[in-house]
Amino acid sequence: MAVDDTPFGALVAPPTALAGPGDERGADPPELVMRLGRALHTAGSPAHRIEEGMEAASMRLGLAGQFFSTPTALFASFAGLGPRRTVLERVQPGIVNLERLFNVREGVRRADDRLPWKVMHEPIPEGPSAGMYCPPDELNAMLDEYYAIRGWDADGVPTAARRAALGL
Repeated sequence: MAVDDTPFGALVAPPTALAGPGDERGADPPELVMRLGRALHTAGSPAHRIEEGMEAASMRLGLAGQFFSTPTALFASFAGLGPRRTVLERVQPGIVNLERLFNVREGVRRADDRLPWKVMHEPIPEGPSAGMYCPPDELNAMLDEYYAIRGWDADGVPTAARRAALGL
């Protein structure tokens, strides 16, 4: 493999053969790194761990890469195997669903998604929000909307389709 003329060219080592479970020989190396990033993101890894993991995988595959992770996106730039390639990918914030699945396993359901009694029944006495409160009917309407946006059922449990979409 010829080292390219990019600033990363001197850092690029030849790719190593892949082996083991799910043998990915012949797979596109940048796509393998992105798959790792998506998996780490879905598992709720902090941004610096996602970036470190992607960088280590890139180096192992003979790529030079730069990475940036946010709660809803992965940015990656690869060099070393042909022309530079930059990827911006939107990802679902999987940690919310993982946390909810853990809580569901422990018995948490819609009835547990509530606000303190005072917030739902006593108006705020003063200030810019004076007179405001969140009646139980409004909370229920907000929960319906939130659960629908998240892909959860009416009881607040992530649906099978949502779990499948996140690879859980």
